[in-house]
Amino acid sequence: MLQSLDSAASGLQGTQVAMDVIGNNIANVSTVGFKSSSVTFEDAMSQAISNASPPEGGEGGVDPVQVGLGTTVGSINADTSEGNLKSTSQITDLAVQGSGYFVFSNGSGDCYSRNGTLQVDSTGTLVSSAGGYKLQGIMASSDGTYSAGATVSDIKIPLNSTDPAKATTEISYTGNLDSATEATGSVMDTSSFLAATSGTQTLSSLYDDSGNSLGIKSGDTLSISMTGADSATLQVGTGTGQVNTLSDLATSLQSYLTSSGDTGATVTVNAQGQLEIDNGSGNTINGLQISSSNANSAGYVTSAFNFSSSIATGATVDTSTLLRPAVGTDQLGDLVNASGQSLGLEDGDVINVNGSLGSKTISENSLTYTAPGGTGTATTLNDLLTTIQTAFSLPATDGTSADNPSVSVDAADTSNDQLADGSIVVRSQPGSAFAISGLSITATNPNDASSTSSVFDSNASVTTVQAAADATPVSVSEEVYDQSGASHTVDLTFTPSSQSGVWDWQATTEGGEKIVGGSNGTITFGQDGSPSSFTYADGSSAFEFNPGNGSSDVSIDLNVGTPGSLTGLTQFASSTTASANSQDGYTMGTMDKIAIDQSGNITGAYSNGVTKSLAKIVVADFNNPAGLVSGSDSMMTASANSGAAVVQQAGVGNNSTILSGQLEQSNVDLSSEMTSMITTQYAYEANAKVITTSTQMLATLVQMNG
Repeated sequence: MLQSLDSAASGLQGTQVAMDVIGNNIANVSTVGFKSSSVTFEDAMSQAISNASPPEGGEGGVDPVQVGLGTTVGSINADTSEGNLKSTSQITDLAVQGSGYFVFSNGSGDCYSRNGTLQVDSTGTLVSSAGGYKLQGIMASSDGTYSAGATVSDIKIPLNSTDPAKATTEISYTGNLDSATEATGSVMDTSSFLAATSGTQTLSSLYDDSGNSLGIKSGDTLSISMTGADSATLQVGTGTGQVNTLSDLATSLQSYLTSSGDTGATVTVNAQGQLEIDNGSGNTINGLQISSSNANSAGYVTSAFNFSSSIATGATVDTSTLLRPAVGTDQLGDLVNASGQSLGLEDGDVINVNGSLGSKTISENSLTYTAPGGTGTATTLNDLLTTIQTAFSLPATDGTSADNPSVSVDAADTSNDQLADGSIVVRSQPGSAFAISGLSITATNPNDASSTSSVFDSNASVTTVQAAADATPVSVSEEVYDQSGASHTVDLTFTPSSQSGVWDWQATTEGGEKIVGGSNGTITFGQDGSPSSFTYADGSSAFEFNPGNGSSDVSIDLNVGTPGSLTGLTQFASSTTASANSQDGYTMGTMDKIAIDQSGNITGAYSNGVTKSLAKIVVADFNNPAGLVSGSDSMMTASANSGAAVVQQAGVGNNSTILSGQLEQSNVDLSSEMTSMITTQYAYEANAKVITTSTQMLATLVQMNG
């Protein structure tokens, strides 16, 4: 009977311990970083009334008869799982995500906690808000770097400390320099001069006798047809079986007539630039026609190759004269204007060239015209070009990367160069100082000094295609600093040169500083748009100036980028966006705030824009964190069963990260604790009932024996 009293008493003691643990959990439901605990029980030793016996003699085995002697507390286990995070507005409120613990010093040793509620004390040391324990980490040197032998120590934040001024040593530039900003020269042309074509002329450069381009293009389809025969199609082009020149067309027309049974007809291109059919002994040709599939040129093609409706046997017929753009070797007297009219020049006429080159007036430059068949060598178009070039003292080419001739006849082509085919083209050197203006080419009769040919004068009237302009410089400014922290402004001006992809640069200051060296040079860009070279005219390796305030000379590397990289300056045919991207100097600054990243790096921000590392917070990991011994102020110490602390920076060899402005909440589950409290209460009441019942039974036994 007394055994039930002892067992119930042990149950009361055990449930009281359980209630103590539950009470402690609930009391710390709002404690930052608190880890809840739970109790496990185990039964006490049992008393054997009879022992077990094995089966024997035909009888079965018998189990032992035992009575338990109550319960004992087996263990109180800590729940080390992470609690929820709560955001705060305080930078020094920290939380650890992962298994690590903050490391603190209490003056005599290390202790550990998940409570990251910190503050900066009067000495600048980061301490726990409760108890003033000092947070541990690795301090950086004054320049923000970490020495190889740095050890774990108290973390101090030097708020309001100063950072000395630093002289600028480099300016980095980025953005684009527009390749179209280079200097340009005057470009002007006249109307087209035309001449009778030959058989070698391409079909795409043919004009009719009124000066209209036939508009034939590569890829067009020409058709030949006549009454009583099937039509034939011809493809315009330079490939096999295609027609490219007027002679090709004549040959194809000849083949068509032959294949149609008219073997007595021949087709040629005569000296007058006409397509000629000599029907000789051939049959009468009716309704012969050449047409084009190109709607834009069909009308001109049909009109230019217009044959008689009926070509009798023995008859010879010609088309109208076909024209081509003039070339330099053509005699002026053989040319017509853009409308197919004769130029009207007479032998002995004087062609005058006048105008201005920059600020210089050009006059009294003339050419005496000699007609074909006249006394002397007939005047050619090249003679007129030479007169113009000599009058304006123009070099052979225009000084651009295209290396165009200064005075030329625009060749027959299909490109959209804004120049009239067969026109006289005049180009000046780049820059407004070499601009050609007021250019006039007119003919006069020496007898009465009056205009002799309005047709020539009108056709030789010039039109400006491109005006001369100076290169557009690009200026980029950047504020730099000397060793005392005084600011200076450096202007870097880029001016495109006459060479494609090459810019001249000039570095200046705005405050009267004395430039010592490296003030100008050139930058060259490659075909990929990146800088291929950056040179200093005086052989320097940097731009250097004397601040004039007692500070040492400032030497600055002008970093425009590297070949093959588009992170610096570039040159493309796009708008200019060049700018100074950064410079590495600064004035003196005062640290006014800090930041803490996920690796525990503490950086200080100074009023001069500089940021530098101050310290690295370390965390401790344990093989068995549940074995830590809890103390006051949310601190814990290592025990024999927790294992030694492994101290490292967060994220280095561990799974921990540090979050600034966050606090880890208690991991107590209040609903679970309330449930446990109810079951514990019932267990306690039941054990108490065992005691009262056992007591009553003892009293009854005493009365029976009395």
